[in-house]
Amino acid sequence: MLLGCVSGISGKELFPLHARPVLPKAMVQPEKAFITCGDDFYCITPEDLEGLRIYLLSMQSLVNKYEHATKVLND
Repeated sequence: MLLGCVSGISGKELFPLHARPVLPKAMVQPEKAFITCGDDFYCITPEDLEGLRIYLLSMQSLVNKYEHATKVLND
């Protein structure tokens, strides 16, 4: 079964629903991803930093998809 939202204008166009990307460890377990290194600094492992980078890119892609669908509905 295809999930999506239907345009209220035409009622025929089905736009897909997209899942959110998996949250990276830095967001769900920040106490394990960020460690103090010095008095005023926090450090993060390259792996956890990469997880944040991938998450941000995935969220931007998701926002772009929904912005496009909104534009199609409003035009």
